[in-house]
Amino acid sequence: MKTQKLLERIDMGLDHWGSFGGKLSENDPVNNRPALFVHGALARAAVFLAHREYFIYRGYSWSELYATSYGNGINSAIFDGVHCKYIKQIRQMLVAVNNYTGKTVDIIAHSMGSAVTRKAILGSYCFDTDELLGAPLTQMVNTFISVGGTNHGLQTCPSIIPLCSSASSLSCNSKLMKELNSQPNRFEGRNSYDVYSLSDSIIGLNCCNKSCAALRNHNVPSFVVADLDHFALLTETVTLQLSLLKQGGRQYNDNNTTRIDYIDSEDDIKS
Repeated sequence: MKTQKLLERIDMGLDHWGSFGGKLSENDPVNNRPALFVHGALARAAVFLAHREYFIYRGYSWSELYATSYGNGINSAIFDGVHCKYIKQIRQMLVAVNNYTGKTVDIIAHSMGSAVTRKAILGSYCFDTDELLGAPLTQMVNTFISVGGTNHGLQTCPSIIPLCSSASSLSCNSKLMKELNSQPNRFEGRNSYDVYSLSDSIIGLNCCNKSCAALRNHNVPSFVVADLDHFALLTETVTLQLSLLKQGGRQYNDNNTTRIDYIDSEDDIKS
């Protein structure tokens, strides 16, 4: 009951502001792989309501789309950093969706949600509390998509705030970032993709001489857009995100990056 309350986040408000997902009736089928959406530092589950509507339009059902909220949806992450309690919550949500549907899960994570989710999947110990998370959950995830993700941290990250501390934070030199980006193999799932923008002023472009949003060991290629800001990137690439979930594992070309400036339908990236 305690876990259910934590994941439902009714305190965030009604109309699915704090969470969504689940069968409307016991006999509802789960035909598609369930999708779990993970928000960023200054958001909550409601930021993905438009995604939910689009996915339903494209053939998904309520029983296949899930989200929870960590933090207070305003500024808690700035003061908490990538806190173990956030990581544990997303880890619990992933396990719950996997158990509830009986299927591997697809994940779309935005902004700090990418770092939180990657650590939730990887497991091991939390750097801020030394709590043991457990073994990797890689086998529970089919496709992981990072959208404007803080995969190497933030370019501008002053150490005076917890979000940029030396332990579990978005500083590119933090213990968390070093752990996530030193893994020799893909651990986020069977497939992983990164989608990011060259105009993302929130994350920036250079984090310890790495592209801030680039995902290590991802499926080729990275999908890069030139002119979307951090928040528009999430909504304006939803068609691409869904297509990647449906075609998980496909190698699109032999280049490191694919420009997606002109993609406006799923058919545009099929060949």
